[in-house]
Amino acid sequence: MNTTKVTTQGTISLPVSMRRKFNMKPGDTLIVQERNSEIVITKTPDITTVQEINKKYLKNFKIKEYRNGDGLADYITEKYGKK
Repeated sequence: MNTTKVTTQGTISLPVSMRRKFNMKPGDTLIVQERNSEIVITKTPDITTVQEINKKYLKNFKIKEYRNGDGLADYITEKYGKK
């Protein structure tokens, strides 16, 4: 189990093992949600992942306006289940 502390500014650092495992780089966007009284942090999918989801599930979804961090992952998760 990995642990981290919240700073006085409200920031946290992700352990290096987690950053490596999920291929996180400086500038990556994360989604922070509350689910069942827990804080859930997920990596925002890159545009390639979103395009693959679009081909498989969202045949008529207009992908052109997608930007990392705009909530599309939340929409897909709510509509089609877990990623």
